[in-house]
Amino acid sequence: MNYASWRAQFTNILFRYDLLGFLDGTTPCPPETILQSGSTTPISNPECKLWKRQDRLILHAILASVTWAVAPLISSATTSHEAWQKLETTFANQSRTRMLSLRNILMKTTKGSQSIAEYM
Repeated sequence: MNYASWRAQFTNILFRYDLLGFLDGTTPCPPETILQSGSTTPISNPECKLWKRQDRLILHAILASVTWAVAPLISSATTSHEAWQKLETTFANQSRTRMLSLRNILMKTTKGSQSIAEYM
């Protein structure tokens, strides 16, 4: 899985539909129940139901877009934010390490010491 490329594509799609807050946690789930004006009896919050439906659709999209080898890492996630965090934790450092390694290879290559083909 090319995490950096996959992440860029996925976040661009969610940005387009104003849904990034589900992934980064800035759009939290509304309370399960609310008080109706003039009443002390809590009722089910329709905003919570809508939020959960949208979040599950995003979670499904994440699961459907990763490889079969990656899916088990996030299969226990109950929210898109939780799945996103697991992916970030698992792959962000690997991507950064790979990027730094390639940068070092390119720097050595420009000095004429070794060819890129030796590292691929």
